[in-house]
Amino acid sequence: MVGNGVTNWTYDTQPAYVEMAYWHSLYDTATYRAMKNNSCDFTLFNDNMTDVCQGLLDKFNYAVKDINVYNILGTCYGLPETPADANQFYKAGDLGRTMVNGQLKTYKKGFTAAEYTPWIKHRQSKLGDDGLPPCVYGIPVTDWMNSPDVRRVLHIPDSAPGWQMCNDIPYTIETQGSQWVYERLANITETTAKYKILKFSGDIDGSVPTWGTLGWINALNWTVTTEWSQFKLDDGIVGGYFEQYDISGGFTFASVHKAGHMVPQFQPAKAYHLIFNWIKDTLKPAPTSSAAEKPIQN
Repeated sequence: MVGNGVTNWTYDTQPAYVEMAYWHSLYDTATYRAMKNNSCDFTLFNDNMTDVCQGLLDKFNYAVKDINVYNILGTCYGLPETPADANQFYKAGDLGRTMVNGQLKTYKKGFTAAEYTPWIKHRQSKLGDDGLPPCVYGIPVTDWMNSPDVRRVLHIPDSAPGWQMCNDIPYTIETQGSQWVYERLANITETTAKYKILKFSGDIDGSVPTWGTLGWINALNWTVTTEWSQFKLDDGIVGGYFEQYDISGGFTFASVHKAGHMVPQFQPAKAYHLIFNWIKDTLKPAPTSSAAEKPIQN
């Protein structure tokens, strides 16, 4: 089970966000058409981008710079209309300090975009900002996690260092995404244990958009066993859409409506309904109305 995960660089992240943002009217048609006419390749490992395409990407980045890439309909923290305390951003590398039973613990308060989400670091390009993750406000969580009282309640040993949003270990981005995992699971033999797979995607996430996920899934040409359908919560609210494919154990793709990058955070009830019905094999298409089932008469 994977939520909003990068799987294939050809489709995921920047190329998908460029498409998604256009269809959400976040930038203009002339720029979008120019990208198409110039065959711009915005994939992560393209090191030969033309000056024209780089200029168009910079124009796109400027248009969405105050949009929260992790939830394009959500709050972009740090802008004037956000709460006053949300504007107290720290610069990358600034340290926080706390005392735990007489031991000084330090932790980083600010992280660069490259540290926070390495695969979208190119969004900053030539905008001239300070490199901090756009619209992110994690400082209160970081301070809370480093509170001596919180550490005690969570049974964190005094010997443990301060908590940080990002680990300082080296992060290596491979040219091959995780699509090969699904392909291997799809091709296992009858004598091997079969694994059912759920790939879900918040439909307002701009960092790993649904558009890209559908791109690599459709490219695999798996046989569809359950066509694109709504799933609804018990109160009738549309939770999202799903489609199922005939591979070993079964593969389910589901979009979660009005969810950002962290689906359970933005839509906990919908995430709960989707995940547990999938586990119990009770995820079913929402019934259509009787009117919709009747053929159109000439």
